[in-house]
Amino acid sequence: MISQPLFYAGARQEPASGRYQDVIDPATGQVVGRTARAAAADVDAAVRSARQAFDNPAWRNLSASQRADILLGLAKTLHDNAAELIALEATSTGASGTARRTAATSPSAAALPVPAPVTISASASPRRNVSSASWGSSVSRSPGHF
Repeated sequence: MISQPLFYAGARQEPASGRYQDVIDPATGQVVGRTARAAAADVDAAVRSARQAFDNPAWRNLSASQRADILLGLAKTLHDNAAELIALEATSTGASGTARRTAATSPSAAALPVPAPVTISASASPRRNVSSASWGSSVSRSPGHF
């Protein structure tokens, strides 16, 4: 059975209280895992970590293109793990056994679009554009990609 600790400060963290609680599949009433129970001390630590990350200029100083590369890497990771994520969500929401099997084996997860390279420019493009007036630039992606 999987036990999930908390996640903050870029790493898995054991809860300050050491307490975990069962994750129950609502469809069957069965325990499918355990998750950490956060206490006030855990929340405080996570908020401190978030504040440090916010105050760190590393992200702020990245170019839009560098940020796009990082976010596209995250999108690719989600895409590559879509079938597992779909199955986990189906279990945690109590989907029927048929729905779970369908979700876990569905070709739709594999058919999700793969992130395309991003073009950052100051000029418009005939491709689909998402503009950011406050930054004075545009982000273009080839049609057919998210």
